[in-house]
Amino acid sequence: MGSDHMIKIATYIARTYVEGPGVRYAIWLHSASDRIRSDEQGQDQTTRSLLEVTPETLAQEVLQEKVVGVTLLGGEPFKQALGLADFARLIQDSGLTVMIYSAFGLGHLRSLALEDRGVRLLLTHTDIL
Repeated sequence: MGSDHMIKIATYIARTYVEGPGVRYAIWLHSASDRIRSDEQGQDQTTRSLLEVTPETLAQEVLQEKVVGVTLLGGEPFKQALGLADFARLIQDSGLTVMIYSAFGLGHLRSLALEDRGVRLLLTHTDIL
């Protein structure tokens, strides 16, 4: 059963020792508010997603690597909570860990989770925040 929620990725590193404990697959997410430069008139131009994938496709890619887990970084991962929750569940079901760097504190995320199913599910499938 596939997910309808696409994940927008800015970039990734398939094997890194820097973004958490052990060898990890690090994914920098794209957010609509990410800006890369100003044009000649000084207007900000929003970046376009370099990659847009389903949670299932991304999980398959990660599971081909010899890593202990995944690290999700900003843009803000919780702005793509539903798709990432599906992805994180697949990762954990395969025995790997999920680590998230977020601009939001745990208290704020728990408050958001009361009304946002995606945030609630993503928190459920997060090992390290």
